[in-house]
Amino acid sequence: MAKSLNGNMIDSLNDVILEVITKINPVSRKENKEYCGYICSICENGKVSFFYTQIRGKKRKCIPDCAPCPKNSRMVAGWHTHGNFDNNYYSERFSSEDVQWVNNSLHPLQFYLITPSDRVHCIIRTTAINNETGKMEDIVIPCKTSFWDKWNKEHPKNKKYPK
Repeated sequence: MAKSLNGNMIDSLNDVILEVITKINPVSRKENKEYCGYICSICENGKVSFFYTQIRGKKRKCIPDCAPCPKNSRMVAGWHTHGNFDNNYYSERFSSEDVQWVNNSLHPLQFYLITPSDRVHCIIRTTAINNETGKMEDIVIPCKTSFWDKWNKEHPKNKKYPK
């Protein structure tokens, strides 16, 4: 079984996000910097395992492509944090820059946001018909993630963390 970059074996995509919440998000909040990367999978001895890559970004920017999956693995999803709460920045939702990055990405992946209050949001780029033009266009829509919908109900977004 593969190990994550921090040495842990991870059996599911959701467990990877939970590890990011518990190990990286507290650091992201403390430093008030975004962290990001990809969730990768590898198959060894007939068993699929997951791990994540990570890189420290800036206060309001992190580029997952700077932390690619290794060549012997498959890119499954992208993720990033939003640092700490900022009254001048809507930290609990995807920013317009986040959505634009997903829309322009070469990778049609689920992309997760882990917010300062440990809530999880997911979007994905897909193709749909524009009703006005009748042409196919790339659009960004929310992922269907009942696991994270339940998680978010149990983690109120007004929860504040110390800086």
